Amino acid sequence: MRLDFCAACGRIVLRGFSFCPYCGTALKTGSGLEEALERPFERLDAMQSGERERRVDELLAELDALELDMDEFLHASEPPHTPSSGQALGPAADKQRA
Repeated sequence: MRLDFCAACGRIVLRGFSFCPYCGTALKTGSGLEEALERPFERLDAMQSGERERRVDELLAELDALELDMDEFLHASEPPHTPSSGQALGPAADKQRA
């Protein structure tokens, strides 16, 4: 007994049938196995691609917000750029004080 797959519903049918006894779809001669196996993955990929794009856009918006927050934090915590008279800045100044 030789078996085949219906490309429309994915059920097993006897090879040689012209139509699927379950869904009525005309069967191609040859192996419908490849098409039957591909169809669910194509549908899954189509569903996931939209979700992936939405999630990437969401993450990019979050990243932009975090970068703005980081810039505000860094600029708010910066010390004044001009040292007071007589004070040196940097590692050399720390060594002189020790």
